[in-house]
Amino acid sequence: MTQWRAVAAGAALAVAACSSSETGGGGGTQAAGGNGTGGSSSTSGTAGSGAGTVDCGDGPDVEIYDTSGPIEHGSQVTLQGCRFGEKQPAPPLKWDDFESGTDGEDIGNGWLISRGGGDAPVYPRYSPANQRSGSARSVEQPYTEPGQYNCNFGLHDSEGHTEYFISFHRFAETGPGPDRSRNYKIMSLRAGSATHWEGPPVFRHDMYPQTTSGHSYLGDCDDNTIGDTWANGHELEEQSWERFDYHMNLDQGAAGSGNARYARWKDGQLRAEGAGQAVLGSCEWTNIYINGYFARNKLENGNEAPCNDGCPATFWVDDVYIDITQARVELCDTPAWSAIAGTGASCEIQVPVSWSDSAITVTANVGAFADEATAYLYVIDGEGRVNETGFATTVSR
Repeated sequence: MTQWRAVAAGAALAVAACSSSETGGGGGTQAAGGNGTGGSSSTSGTAGSGAGTVDCGDGPDVEIYDTSGPIEHGSQVTLQGCRFGEKQPAPPLKWDDFESGTDGEDIGNGWLISRGGGDAPVYPRYSPANQRSGSARSVEQPYTEPGQYNCNFGLHDSEGHTEYFISFHRFAETGPGPDRSRNYKIMSLRAGSATHWEGPPVFRHDMYPQTTSGHSYLGDCDDNTIGDTWANGHELEEQSWERFDYHMNLDQGAAGSGNARYARWKDGQLRAEGAGQAVLGSCEWTNIYINGYFARNKLENGNEAPCNDGCPATFWVDDVYIDITQARVELCDTPAWSAIAGTGASCEIQVPVSWSDSAITVTANVGAFADEATAYLYVIDGEGRVNETGFATTVSR
């Protein structure tokens, strides 16, 4: 039996579920943020700068001209430039670096958590183990108690939306083998109540550790599969922190011309994407699940069979950012956006406080960057347009 406990209030309610069995099955495009192309824009005007007023002209590209100072962790920094687009509301739907938690306690701060399966299932909890550089703690999701299949956390967005951008860092540890789990669901979008596991609509990124394969896909209001992509589906590298980004849009463009699309990235590199015509209606995503399912058994001659060692696993997650648009600000170690989308990079998402076409104020998040490191700022607008050349700045911890 699954046990739910609310520790949150407000329109956006986070969800964590731990149960003893799986329902549903099934799978993904866009790059470390944005599509990496110049795009087009008709916006023109002026932008403030430390050097005075800048004429933005009629060019198509997002541009950053100045900042109010170095990127000092926790401080507010304003970026000035052109064609940033609009983002309302400016803050993300959910941001959590988990630094305010108490080690060993069940996670709080607006998350709804649950547990179930086995004799002694556990909730996701704050943990100082396997710290990411610059972080004191993260969320630990242990799949180690016998019989516990699910120990996930995510978000219940009671308003519901047809577009989400989701980003988080993950550290994975499985073992000791040789058996491997038959199924691992790293990220899912569902519809329905806070405890609902199914759609439609659906987005899934599933992995199959036993066969080192995986896929991502989107399902529309009639549960038709769109863009079932198996390329780079298995992303279960262990003993290192990796960033995963997902952008899903169920209602983009005109019907019949690819009005649904998704993309996913790992460490900034575009790993998979898909698009196609969707059957739309009144359906919207409401539930987001991260590391929501890890099967504790394997397949043997086509049937489920016990793992000799129980197929245990533990995941740690940090810096979770959830929003209803891909518009955002990134701080990266690479000076060209196309290089990030092509081969990957180390990037830290910034937390917007206010946003206009010519100025964005963020609460600085330096993440794993070292003190006095040189880094590069990027603004991605709601259509995925981004400044190709990063704005150089200095990091201060």
